[in-house]
Amino acid sequence: MTYIIPASVHYNQVNEEVVIMDEASDGYLALNEVGATIWEAIVDGLDAPAIASRVVERFEVDDHTASTDVAEFLDVLVGRGLVAAT
Repeated sequence: MTYIIPASVHYNQVNEEVVIMDEASDGYLALNEVGATIWEAIVDGLDAPAIASRVVERFEVDDHTASTDVAEFLDVLVGRGLVAAT
């Protein structure tokens, strides 16, 4: 499963972080370096396992932890309407 970013969601990278703005809710979310890595992987069209692999490559974390954390974070993004699963 991959994820798409709705047209109402805009984002900007600021140093190692990403700021996401949602026109639909007038809300925003600031992502730290790990969240920014996940967001970048979504933009690149990666599926959840590939996103977790990218996190493992960039940070000192094991496969299981990365997979679990990525899945939870993707669920949050979907729940807030910031991405949609395809």
